[in-house]
Amino acid sequence: MSTVDNFQGEENDIIILSLVRSNKQNNIGFLKSANRVCVALSRARNAFYIIGNASMLTQSELWADVITKLQANNNIGPALNLCCRKHPKTFTTVSDGFDIREKATDAESRLISSLAS
Repeated sequence: MSTVDNFQGEENDIIILSLVRSNKQNNIGFLKSANRVCVALSRARNAFYIIGNASMLTQSELWADVITKLQANNNIGPALNLCCRKHPKTFTTVSDGFDIREKATDAESRLISSLAS
């Protein structure tokens, strides 16, 4: 796990980017920084998941463009499909922390794209 600022020059097969930033002022703070967006979006080799508040991120023109492209390609959804290494053909859908605690009890659980099935 690493912050975006510590990830410059690095890559990984799978990136899970947490942009969980919600507040009444709709202020996305450092997430509007173009260089951070570039680093965040360009480090995954095989799979890339963004977890966050899409409507709040659209307050930034740059993120609005990213989200529009993701929506156009049907790449935004309300949940993730999970499976474990021992049962790779059995999926469970999680959409919040309660789901993860209840359904993803296997320590070997990993994220699988719903498109990979």
